Amino acid sequence: MNCMWKADNEGPGRRFFLVLFLASGFAGLVFEVVSSKLLGLLMGNSIYSITTVVTSFMAGLALGSFLADRICRGRRPLMVYGLLEAAVGLFCLSFPFMLDLAHPILKIAYAHLQDHFYLLSLIRFVIAFGLLLIPTTLMGATLPVLASGLSRRGTSVSETVGLLYAINSLGAVLGSLGSSFVILPALGISTSLKVIALVDLSIALLAFWADRRWQAASTVDQEASTGPATESVPDPVPVGALVAALGLAGFASMVYEIAWTRALILVIGSSTYAFSMILASFIAGISLGSYVASRLERWDVKPQSILVYALGGVSVTGLSTLPLIGQLPIWLVDIMIDFSKQWWLLQAIELGLVMMVVLVPATLMGMCFPLTARLLIQSREGVTQKLGRLYAANTAGNIAGSFSAGALLIPVFGIQWTILAASIVEGATAAILSLVLLPWPLRPRLKAAGAALLIPVLLYQCLPVWDHMVMSSGVFLYAGLYVKGAHRSQADYREAMHRYGRTIFHKEGTSATVSVREHVDGDRGLVINGKTDASSVGDMKTQRLMGHLPMLLHPSPDDALVIGLGSGVTLSSVLAHPTRRVDLVEISPEIVEASRYFVRENRNCLGDPRVHLTITDARNHLALTDRKYDVISSEPTNPWIAGVATLFTQEFFQLLRDHTKPGGVVAHWVQGYSQSAEDFTAVVGTFRSVFPYMTLWKSTRGVDYIMVGSDKPLLPDRQLLARRFDDSRILRDMVEVGVEDATDLLAHFLATPKTLDAFVAGSYLLTDDNLRLEFSAPRNLYRRDKPFYGMAEVTQEDITEYVTFPSEAERQRTRTIVTARRYLADSLGYLQAADIDSAIKALREARRLAPLEKGSVKLVQTVYVGVTTLLEKMGRSDEAAAWLKQIYALHPDDPDLLNEMGNICGLSGNYADAAQYYLKALAKEPDHLGAHKNLALVYYSTGRDQDAIREYEKVIALSPYEAKMLNNLGILYEKVADLEKAKRSYRLALQVDPAFEAPRKNLKDLEART
Repeated sequence: MNCMWKADNEGPGRRFFLVLFLASGFAGLVFEVVSSKLLGLLMGNSIYSITTVVTSFMAGLALGSFLADRICRGRRPLMVYGLLEAAVGLFCLSFPFMLDLAHPILKIAYAHLQDHFYLLSLIRFVIAFGLLLIPTTLMGATLPVLASGLSRRGTSVSETVGLLYAINSLGAVLGSLGSSFVILPALGISTSLKVIALVDLSIALLAFWADRRWQAASTVDQEASTGPATESVPDPVPVGALVAALGLAGFASMVYEIAWTRALILVIGSSTYAFSMILASFIAGISLGSYVASRLERWDVKPQSILVYALGGVSVTGLSTLPLIGQLPIWLVDIMIDFSKQWWLLQAIELGLVMMVVLVPATLMGMCFPLTARLLIQSREGVTQKLGRLYAANTAGNIAGSFSAGALLIPVFGIQWTILAASIVEGATAAILSLVLLPWPLRPRLKAAGAALLIPVLLYQCLPVWDHMVMSSGVFLYAGLYVKGAHRSQADYREAMHRYGRTIFHKEGTSATVSVREHVDGDRGLVINGKTDASSVGDMKTQRLMGHLPMLLHPSPDDALVIGLGSGVTLSSVLAHPTRRVDLVEISPEIVEASRYFVRENRNCLGDPRVHLTITDARNHLALTDRKYDVISSEPTNPWIAGVATLFTQEFFQLLRDHTKPGGVVAHWVQGYSQSAEDFTAVVGTFRSVFPYMTLWKSTRGVDYIMVGSDKPLLPDRQLLARRFDDSRILRDMVEVGVEDATDLLAHFLATPKTLDAFVAGSYLLTDDNLRLEFSAPRNLYRRDKPFYGMAEVTQEDITEYVTFPSEAERQRTRTIVTARRYLADSLGYLQAADIDSAIKALREARRLAPLEKGSVKLVQTVYVGVTTLLEKMGRSDEAAAWLKQIYALHPDDPDLLNEMGNICGLSGNYADAAQYYLKALAKEPDHLGAHKNLALVYYSTGRDQDAIREYEKVIALSPYEAKMLNNLGILYEKVADLEKAKRSYRLALQVDPAFEAPRKNLKDLEART
């Protein structure tokens, strides 16, 4: 046993403490993750709150390393190390109680300073710093203290520092991956804290035991364990320059990390798992670099030169990640298509891609701290003080880099320029150290310094600029959109990403990368970190219902709260009602800016004087404000995104209930796609556990659902609803999404509390502690089935039993119509799933109950046209024509149906009749874009070039961004020998869609001929 504790360079004693420090790094990172989640609940999950938490954490680490010498002075270092770990463990147990004490303070500050952003941010920082000061200070002291203790046992100081830094970082890698993939999903928050405390206390006990054994062995091994007074270092070094250089390197490394994270989540998504993989990859490089640096002492190399080369290498390799990142979305298409159903394998592949980007520069970063320590610590005296100074400088640089990257560099300059800035800082640091450290003549040092400064700038000029259409393509979700048939090539993928639409707004802001895309059909989508979160067509029904439904169910709403702005459509729907005040809470200022591109849909809602906008985390706002509302509409994004699942927990739903007035109504969105049945029922069951009176409504079957809760029964009054629909503003909005009267609205009802209780029986509750949805939702993200597709049949009740009617005959009539419209809606859902037989069966059942009654014209037309379109795609043109003629006979003057009739004729080659239908459509609606397009194609196909030119020109006048139409117009101009106009059309087509090869080839051929 004694030989186990022999303190030579390779002795098991040191390996024992390396294992302890590995566990310490693991526990420390898990604690950082857990404390960040708890502080996020207290202070919000906005970028400013997150930055406050991270900065406070790092500040404590810096303070601890700076104070390490005073903590350890005159004491046995290994015993002190054990005491530090024990104190951290005890603090983990008390942390939740400290959060409870901080909440009232923050609530008072928010009540008085809600409109004073910077002062409130300062108070938040002080609170976070106070909460984290003790544990992070203790953690920050562990490395210098343990290094001091091990260095007294005959080990090389610099090698020990490098190994400790490497092994602690390796523990952090395991903690980063383990916390997200294993510990938190299995144990939840409170149990994870207890496990962390147990690990730290175990480390402390083992350190005490080991220290006692070493003290007992010191009389025998004293001579062997006391090494030389100094370690060989080639030349004296400028201490100030080294400390400053390590601070600058820390600054640049954190800027790199944040910029890489913001870029990579565009590629692999922004789930908790994605963030863990990015962090783990970065720390893995740090660990590997520290280990390599610790081994360099055994080689005959000058640490000064290696340090300069490492810094210069970070500058070059960090900048070289730009083309790699820019290409990742293209590479990921095939990976997503092939492996999206194998979740664990997909995570492993994505982890490999992330490491391919960050591992080399991060490894070079990891070499800097041990190399600097080797240069600075030339004797065993003052090890703790010197290490503490270095560690504090490095962490202070991390703090400055974290704040600068998130709050300044990325919002002002963008991600690419931010990476360039980090590269320049690393290059400048290498240049300065080459002048003061390298034992070379002056001229070579000047050349090296110049090269370190100029190379990143010159290299950046040679690198391609990111294609924002590719970077924001959301390949992690939409890979299938970019694959055409069996032919798969990177060029095709890039072209498909461009054809998906053009970017009319793009901003890399403090909290997210936000874009607005305009599709060729004029539809606009709001894209946040690659995911479409709102649109002017596809999401309109849900956006409208989220605003109107709770307002219609409340008898007299006076004030309302809207959570989440998105495109602004939900807010504008709430404002259509005669309410006095509407509070809007939006976490991202970039989304507020982007919403102005949807003024046609949201009717410039932000300009309404009744709107009071607050940029903050909605949950934090509710936790800290005392205001209550008649109506709350909560429409968060999908819960697979990191942090969003806290808006689906029992505690959040309780906040919603607590902030409604008596009889108030809460509406909360939940998705019915890309998740498991267990998760869906858990969300519904958790909401049901809070609201004594809950009803469930559908927007689009199998896709979007709305949970409505109140403290009193919600029994719609048929006559009151009818009067509300008489309001032109409300009717305009609802007709726009196919809800044409009160009966249509009732057709969206699914279930009352009694049915819901049976539906959610046995489901688990979602809480802030168990975090189940945050970790399960990403795993179900790539489900292509819709587990709630048949939910209507399982839970859908007869709402007429819960609605007041003037007579029983009116109840029976409404029941029949509601049932018919449900069948219509079911038919539409089947069409979306390409199940034509079920769609036709549901449509026929709707006709049997209420044969094409007039109350839902748009829905009826949509279903008929959908059946026609799907039959056409299946090659069943005769059936398609027969179905379309049925609806056309009832609505012969509808321009949309006239246009569809023209399409049917065109498919059968009857261009003359097709043209007549298009002309009739245009007579009813002169600016009907589809009719103009189709008429142009008919003229184009039948050789009526001048007529085709005239129609194409009208198309371009109505929609200037039709690349295909511009290309066709160019071809026609060539045919009529108007070559200048032909060139102009091809050039305009390329401006709209740079990846469109047809106009490029046509223009090249035309220019060659002329």
